[in-house]
Amino acid sequence: MKIQNIFLIIAFIVCSILLVIVPPFVFVPDEKVHFVRAYALSDGIFIPKKDINNEFIVKIPKSVSDFDEQFNQLNDNKTSFNKYIKNYLFLKYDSSKKTDAKLNATTSYSPVCYITQTIGIMFAKMFSNSINYLFFFGRFFNFIAYIFLLYFSIKNVPKYKMLVFLIGLIPMNLLLATSFSPDGMLIGVSILFMSLILKYLSIEKQNIRKGEISLLSFLSAILALIKYNVLLPFFIFLVPKEKFGEKYFFKIFLILFPAMILTLFWTLNIPFVPSEKAGENLMPYEQLIYIIQHPVVFTSLIFEHLSDFYKLCISFFGFATYTFVILPFSFYLVYLFLLFISPVIENRENTTKYNINGNKKTFWGLLIISYIVSIYIVIYLTFNNYGQTTILGIQARYFLPIALPFFAFISTILPTIRLSSRVFSLVNITACSFAIFYIFINLYMIYRNYFYI
Repeated sequence: MKIQNIFLIIAFIVCSILLVIVPPFVFVPDEKVHFVRAYALSDGIFIPKKDINNEFIVKIPKSVSDFDEQFNQLNDNKTSFNKYIKNYLFLKYDSSKKTDAKLNATTSYSPVCYITQTIGIMFAKMFSNSINYLFFFGRFFNFIAYIFLLYFSIKNVPKYKMLVFLIGLIPMNLLLATSFSPDGMLIGVSILFMSLILKYLSIEKQNIRKGEISLLSFLSAILALIKYNVLLPFFIFLVPKEKFGEKYFFKIFLILFPAMILTLFWTLNIPFVPSEKAGENLMPYEQLIYIIQHPVVFTSLIFEHLSDFYKLCISFFGFATYTFVILPFSFYLVYLFLLFISPVIENRENTTKYNINGNKKTFWGLLIISYIVSIYIVIYLTFNNYGQTTILGIQARYFLPIALPFFAFISTILPTIRLSSRVFSLVNITACSFAIFYIFINLYMIYRNYFYI
């Protein structure tokens, strides 16, 4: 069976389980606010209005609060799984009464972030207005989109199929995909975009066709509009110039211009709204001046945060950040090892070659570093108090969109290990088996920690 088909089956099973056992609004960060934004979009409210307190407000069913209260107890106490399922999937919630709800930071996000969740809500509205059904189908449509984005990513990439498979099955990715968070869509689109870049890096690949230029332009626009990820589209410069044929700069313009102009338009027309969890003494301009004047100090703050390797690993590879499910550290190290080794090993019969010279490698590495540093700068400016000597608010999930280009880049530095077809297949089967085992261990731990039969 082809590896993309294996991914499709495993991811669908796992996401279906997550769809049921992960309670609404409890584990995934800010999921309630994301749900409110998607619900408002399903009612045709693209840009919310301000109230007398200068807050961005939308009307939502009052029963959202009732639905939320059913599951808050899971933060402190186990509950009967049967009772939980009844409250989640089978109770009817009156949606006729409306109330005001604040959107907060999600106001700054473009509607593109919530396309699949909104479609799911609109689909559910055709047969029911009960909040639990709207919530369920919003999540469902989001994870279906993620699964198919990864399916086509694995199918398209010529060499790094196992790497994309392993990244796609990282439990944190699956948790985010099976929620109202826009991060699932961001990760899926970023992996598809990068898989196409890796495809075009292949020496054997023919020139990029007009339809592929349109696809790259569309994906780069989506990336830029989902939480302002304007750096990811610039990986297009890794593709050799000759792959574009004639009118190279014009085609690059077609790919990047829509992303840049749409992001600029949204940024200029929609005000920035800080998170409710952000510091009270935000001074972004002064913070930026501080970074420019003290680059060494700021760099040391970045390394200080990155030095907490244990915390980064458990929150990057598992559900620990949100569900407090922590496995033995060896599990995370094994998964990390597989991500490093999978792009390095190669079947001797595989004739795929990549056209990557020294300048391309340098640009590739610098773009990855720029992406990572930009995350720290943005969070420092928009979340941390002026004068703060640590960078708070950075979560490992912010680095997931850069996982594929990072590990693929590492493979260009390390020597390739060429294996016979038999040994190569055995290694891939072992890696695949561990990833599946690791996921189901995480699922079991969630169930054990929060439910009893």
